[in-house]
Formats: sequence, C-alpha cells, structure tokens
Amino acid sequence: RFTQSDVMQESGEEYRLDIALPVGGIAGRVLDASGAPVPNARVSLTNSGGIRNTTTLGGRYSEMTADARGEFEIDWLQPGTYSLAAGGLPLGGMLGGTAKHARQVRSGLVVREGEWLRDVVFRLQAPGKIAGKVVDPDGRPVAGAGIFVRDESGNLLERISMFTTDGSGEFEYEGLEPATY
Repeated sequence: RFTQSDVMQESGEEYRLDIALPVGGIAGRVLDASGAPVPNARVSLTNSGGIRNTTTLGGRYSEMTADARGEFEIDWLQPGTYSLAAGGLPLGGMLGGTAKHARQVRSGLVVREGEWLRDVVFRLQAPGKIAGKVVDPDGRPVAGAGIFVRDESGNLLERISMFTTDGSGEFEYEGLEPATY
C-alpha cells in the first residue's frame, strides 16, 4: 500500500493531506516450451471483460517486454480483474514480422487492494497460424476486414487487430499456440 502524507501551511493555518492508493501488481516469468527464459518477450495487460466507453482499451492497458531473465513486473494496479498475455508478434503484428513464440492469454486474474499476484508463469509454444477467407452474404470476398481471434474460453488474443484480409478476402493470422480458436 502506497501512502503519502504532507503537511501544508497557508496563512498560518495547517492542513494535512493523506493519500492512500490501494495499488497492487502482477509479476512472473515467460519461459519457452523447454522451460528456458524468453528474454524480451512481449507482455500485455488489459482489464478483463468489456471495455468502458470513452476510454482507450478500457482505461487499463500495459504493453511491455520481459527482462533478460524472462521476468516481468506490472505495478500500480488498481483492484480489479485483469487479462495478461505473453508472446505473439510485436505490437500485435502492426509492424509485420514473424512470431518467435505463440501468444498465450490468462484471464480472470484478480488483484485485490494492496495485493500482488506473483509467480504468474507462461510457457510459450512454437507459433502456428490460421488462414481463411472472409466473404459477404452473397459470397463475394471482403477486402480490408479486421480479423480478431478468441481462444476456446472466448478471450481475445489482441484487443486491437492488426490482421486484415487482402484484396481477395484472404488472411493469415500468425503467432497462435496449438489450441481451438
């Protein structure tokens, strides 16, 4: 729990301001399938569930990389329920590239006032991909359609999709671990 106490004086009167922030955090490691650390692994945090209107990504979003030992720490979290993801393409594929490790999502992580969730461990698999085609109700290809992928539990792998269909309505979504989507 973070607490700050200041005493202010104005015109001979004394005022006291106490600020107590009920913050916590999440910490852990990103490992590959063999158990070796994944240095500089992408780690993303969002609030679980729906996104509040008038906020970008629900008002709670963090994008970072793990350190050289595959460790990460996200502090200053308000009490709430979060989703944490590791692996996949940098910036969700915005810059293209090839994923070295599959994306993995953990949802329903509850951070209570002043508490830390420690030892959250990801074991990332080799990446795979899904390919497909988007057509309209008349069977014509849809160009430029955004592709969003959900895991078997319904969790989005990325809140913002950088994957779109090409001119013939085809797409490839990369950086997936073996699972049902």
